[in-house]
Amino acid sequence: MKKYLILIYSIVCYMAGLCMTAYYFLFFAELIVPKSINSGSPVSVTLSLVIDVMLLFLFMLQHSGMARKGFKKLTSRWIPEAAQRSTYVLMTSLTMAFLVWFWEPLPYVIFNLKSSVAGNVIWALYGLGWVVCLSSTFLVDHLDLFGLRQAWYYLKGKREFNYRLKTPLLYKIIRHPIYLGWLMVHWITPNLTVGHLLFAVSITIYVYVAIEFEERDLIRDFGSKYINYQKGTYKVIPFPSLKQKTKHETKHDLIDTQSNDYNMRGSM
Repeated sequence: MKKYLILIYSIVCYMAGLCMTAYYFLFFAELIVPKSINSGSPVSVTLSLVIDVMLLFLFMLQHSGMARKGFKKLTSRWIPEAAQRSTYVLMTSLTMAFLVWFWEPLPYVIFNLKSSVAGNVIWALYGLGWVVCLSSTFLVDHLDLFGLRQAWYYLKGKREFNYRLKTPLLYKIIRHPIYLGWLMVHWITPNLTVGHLLFAVSITIYVYVAIEFEERDLIRDFGSKYINYQKGTYKVIPFPSLKQKTKHETKHDLIDTQSNDYNMRGSM
């Protein structure tokens, strides 16, 4: 019975994650949803800034804190290993819901291109950001990333999945395509306001700080293999000036590892 309950729990958490992702998409696009990033008016600019920064900090703390090995070890007494990833997905969804619902708007316009041809192009790029972000999860292991594989293996009594760090398609060029899509989602908008800019800048800082912690763990665990992978690929944005090394020092087919936990789970 316990195995079936964990599987049901994982499916519920996964559905919560999908619903929150859809809401997040509409939140930034300012479509349909009752509360979007610019809806309403601030009572006080200072108070709005304080509230928004606190909400962003809470989201970042949960998102990275629960992904660390120490937290997983600490909570293993109460949360079965097969349900840990699903719990992370659920808590991320709840924290994200809290963030967007209590977000205080700062709708002071920096530029607005909604009614122009350029605005339509920007909307297309915004959609592309979501495609990059979500498709990248399937390039590695979507089911594992959202906790479904762990619950299914537990139900079937299979041993832990033998993870490998895969580098298909985008992963041959950049190490963190999910983060690339994530940054596109937050920065690309035809209607840039002060509140939107605050959100985008904060998330960008968080992403690059999170990457440093994740890659430090990867180097510690996988040594020269990951260092060589670093040297042969961009971090997030594929600009020539940002590449650590351009020589062909590493093959990008597959890097065998014990877990892809750090590369794919540390943030998103």
